[in-house]
Amino acid sequence: MLQSTLSNNQKLKVETIRECAETVVSLRNDILDISKVEAGHLEIDIQKFDLREMIAHTERLWRTRSDAKNLELSVAVETDVPNEMEGDTNRIKQVLFNLLSNTIKYRDQGKVMVNVRSKGLEDGSHRIRFVVQDTGGGLDVETQERLFQRYIQPSPSIGEPEGGAGLGIAIGRNLVEMMGGTMGVDSEIGVGSFYFELPLGVPKKASTNSLESAEIESFKTDPNVSVLIVEDNQINQRVLEAFLAPFQFESKAATNGAKAVELVKQDRFDIILMDIQMPIMDGIDATRKIRELGGWCETVPIVAVTENAMAGDREKYMEAGMDDYVPTPVNRETLTEVLNKYKLGSGDFN
Repeated sequence: MLQSTLSNNQKLKVETIRECAETVVSLRNDILDISKVEAGHLEIDIQKFDLREMIAHTERLWRTRSDAKNLELSVAVETDVPNEMEGDTNRIKQVLFNLLSNTIKYRDQGKVMVNVRSKGLEDGSHRIRFVVQDTGGGLDVETQERLFQRYIQPSPSIGEPEGGAGLGIAIGRNLVEMMGGTMGVDSEIGVGSFYFELPLGVPKKASTNSLESAEIESFKTDPNVSVLIVEDNQINQRVLEAFLAPFQFESKAATNGAKAVELVKQDRFDIILMDIQMPIMDGIDATRKIRELGGWCETVPIVAVTENAMAGDREKYMEAGMDDYVPTPVNRETLTEVLNKYKLGSGDFN
């Protein structure tokens, strides 16, 4: 929908839907991350990102909820904080989201303030301090001491009846420490704040991870390029087809690995997007059988498209004969990067 013609109001609503969906995924990931941290499988992904854009994205997610509760939400990024930074933007957003969630959930009145400030370091990096402050209930000393343990919440007397699992704060501290930072709380009854500090690099040349629609449109389309989508979930099939539509590629879909093997016996494809967990035959076995067919099947790019992102998964897919890995939920930018990598549509891939 975002790639279609929309009014500004419609685009904002669709963006909000997309951002809320991403939020649901991040909440699920909180639960998974606890297990990954304990197993030593959680990894930090350092990339260039726009810090102010990240803050604005987080603010949009919580503006509707704070307005509905008549809370005054304010966000301030101090002028000496660089725009372009290097760090794990998804993990930073996750920590900030969890702090705002915890703060807004337990407030029915007053103010919630987000402040971001910077301290330059001698090596050219910056130590960025994120503060989420509120006026209202606050936390007593005993609760503060227990707060960063798993499943610990403020007492019901100063919280909402439904409460929560208490995972957000615990995983937040784990993530911050993995990124080389610190996290804490300054609070007393009536006022308080959560904060975390992170050392973040500044890229030598400003850039952005996102691809503008103009870049998408300038990519050479080629109706002769054929894509095989191997995915048992019909909604996921439609999402991938929608992302591929601007490139004018021909696409076919298979609902399991066995059907994919039959299709490659009948037709030639320029790339295969392969789910991993499927009935009848999974993506790993299907990849092995496709490679065994020889000829063009030995070299066609096969890209794993899956939510399985534990340490060692990527290596397992490569071992089976896959060429690349795209984590779900898939976005347009990531998929475009893969297509560019294999020069699909440029006329020099056969």
